[in-house]
Amino acid sequence: MLDALPVLADRGPAALAEAAGLGADELAPLLARLRDLNPRPAAGFSTDTARTRIADLLFEREGDRWIARLNPESLPRLEINDFKQGASSAMSFSREKSAALRLVSALETRNENLLALGRLLAGEQAQFLSHGPVGQRVFTRREAARRLGLHESTVGRLASSSSAATPAMGVLPLREFFSRALRRQAEASPVQGSLAIKARIEQMIAGEDPARPLNDGELSDALRAEGISISRRVVAKLRTSAGIPNRAVRRSR
Repeated sequence: MLDALPVLADRGPAALAEAAGLGADELAPLLARLRDLNPRPAAGFSTDTARTRIADLLFEREGDRWIARLNPESLPRLEINDFKQGASSAMSFSREKSAALRLVSALETRNENLLALGRLLAGEQAQFLSHGPVGQRVFTRREAARRLGLHESTVGRLASSSSAATPAMGVLPLREFFSRALRRQAEASPVQGSLAIKARIEQMIAGEDPARPLNDGELSDALRAEGISISRRVVAKLRTSAGIPNRAVRRSR
């Protein structure tokens, strides 16, 4: 039965019984025993506590708008001790102090840029913060860099290395607040980001008729009727990334 187990996910218990050469009455207790097994038997020996990432930014609701502020718990605390030194070590200390001052300045600049980026995202992705993935809109790192007067690589480093705490979605990597248009053609949706479109696909599939699941072409047509023009191929890519099987598998369940 274990050798034929993949058949269960694709075609159901009857197909598994046939592939394993078992009767239905023989298969049922075997499956029940399998379900009772611990899929992670070694997990009980681990004493490590999962580390929770501390967010760099905090998004909070203030009246009818969103605001961003730096998380004080994630800010490094640096001080330079200006102690007395002899003449022989003065030059060496001066170099070290200059390097320390540059480090402090770099951190201050990084925090200023991060806060400016957070405030920009609080306005541009307000619907994302309010409604979750369905509210994400197209907003690129290049556009953020242009608006802030920064180099695109600077915004890219901030997006890749930082995270933000949100009231509804928990702590998210800052890169989740950016999305490119799915296609460069003029007919592509100019507003919704990939997370929003993926969430809409999930909603459509959740509400489909189990006896007649929607194929990717029908999903593409339904999205187009809502003003989101993407191809069947892009729909398939987003559906797969959401962990949703194709129509044939969904219909066999």
